[in-house]
Amino acid sequence: MEFDLNEIQALIRDVIKNQLYPANVFPRTLFPDLDQILLKHFTDVIKTNTNRRNSFQLSRNDAELREMINDKLCFESILGDYPQIIILIYRRLISRYIHSKHMISHEQEDILQEVITRLLSNKMSKIQELYDFKFKKNPSFTSYFMVTVRNIYIDIIREGKNKMLRTVNLDDIRQPLPETNLEFTSNRLFIEEELTKLHFIFRMYYKSQPKIELCLKIKFRIPVTPGDILKCFPHCSAYDISQLSHDFRFKKDKRVFESIIGIFNRNEGKQNKSDTLRKWITVKIDEIILHLNRTHNDQVYNQKNIPDLVNLYYQNKNLFKGDQ
Repeated sequence: MEFDLNEIQALIRDVIKNQLYPANVFPRTLFPDLDQILLKHFTDVIKTNTNRRNSFQLSRNDAELREMINDKLCFESILGDYPQIIILIYRRLISRYIHSKHMISHEQEDILQEVITRLLSNKMSKIQELYDFKFKKNPSFTSYFMVTVRNIYIDIIREGKNKMLRTVNLDDIRQPLPETNLEFTSNRLFIEEELTKLHFIFRMYYKSQPKIELCLKIKFRIPVTPGDILKCFPHCSAYDISQLSHDFRFKKDKRVFESIIGIFNRNEGKQNKSDTLRKWITVKIDEIILHLNRTHNDQVYNQKNIPDLVNLYYQNKNLFKGDQ
């Protein structure tokens, strides 16, 4: 009697849902077509390949069947042999991302198709090559994949407008986003990209990051919260917290650092002069500017405009809620 693959669909679905692609990693609210896509893919693979169909027919029990299903449908096999299926699985998520970022509705579908085309033409092959390394660095492949999608989207917008970042008005991001202003949309994307770069530059400093951010806020007269202070000095007294939270807008840098150096010395067990701390953060600012400018063909950032970017960063920290 002819072997009927349809009879064991329940087994295939069970392996997909409970073993290979569990809901805690692939929530069905974000991947509503996942089970159906993989079931169809497995059916097509078995039916169109005589050797695989024969192997499947000769499987004697559920354990052997599960092993074969696992072998053909595990994430590594899909990514390695059928990258187009990965795109199918993530298509809804890609579409959702584009609709959330691109406010010109009649362009959304064209951009979606262009993103998918670029994924198929060259990006998926790069993901295949880097998968092992990147997956170890990123617990979630979804996060890694969506960064690639985001970069493709930004490339498409950049190609459409091709404007130098230095011509972008940083005030744009503070305003409500007009639905039909493509120039504004592209400007905002560039700014968001720069804020992301700054975020990862901060993370690069690791141990000194809380101190750098606290000093930057003080130097650039950005409001300091108790949380900022406690990240830097976990045992800081209430009095010192109130002093560091002071409004320094009407004081010159020299006076500001003279008023806070005692607090830093008490909490760090040092005996530095105020100029030592002031010069330290100036050096860090120069390093941050250097790192940012490395991603451009021009000296976009300097001591005069870096406060604007840092200020915007703290106004838009919600962009990085999941990556603190």
